[in-house]
Amino acid sequence: KDILILDISKLEKSVFLKKNISEKIKKHLENTLYYNKNKTNIIPIYNLDKCNSKLIIIIIQKKNDNYKDYINTITCIYEIIKNNTNTISITCDFINEHNILNRNIYWKIKQFILNINNKIYDFCYLKQKNEKKITIDSITFIEKKKQILDIYNKAINDSNHTVSSVNYSKNISNLPSNICTPSYISNEAKKICKYYKKISTIILNKKD
Repeated sequence: KDILILDISKLEKSVFLKKNISEKIKKHLENTLYYNKNKTNIIPIYNLDKCNSKLIIIIIQKKNDNYKDYINTITCIYEIIKNNTNTISITCDFINEHNILNRNIYWKIKQFILNINNKIYDFCYLKQKNEKKITIDSITFIEKKKQILDIYNKAINDSNHTVSSVNYSKNISNLPSNICTPSYISNEAKKICKYYKKISTIILNKKD
């Protein structure tokens, strides 16, 4: 994958990573080149020799995060990856090891997907095609415990539905008034009603 996000504990399980990244991590920590001032260090390693990933992001958690710390960690990750103008793929192997006070795996996965997608959202319908922006082809989560795979799948599916709905709403609200007319909105409402059978739509005219 293009970008691999790892918890520091994963290095102990990979001879290749431990050998090739350890010194780079030490230098980053010594220079504090990229530091989340709360509880987590975020260390980017670019273009590591003989590695399939163009960028490896190491997560070093010093103690349990709270909600705001975790969101800040995701923001730091985005700040590192945002300069990629091509379509990228992200592999996450830190979710299970990253401890958030009073939050479960479902919540951590969903927050990661929602926050990353919120940050990369770009209203591009009226822009020229040659404008550069970051797009994500896929986000993959690594989990070896089969008993919690259902939780991962539910979190991913729920997040994808939420992202789709939120982006649709943003696109509607960002349209200029000469396009987003009352007729346009009513037609969109009818489309939603046809697609989602449980939703009913009533279009009111001036007389109503």
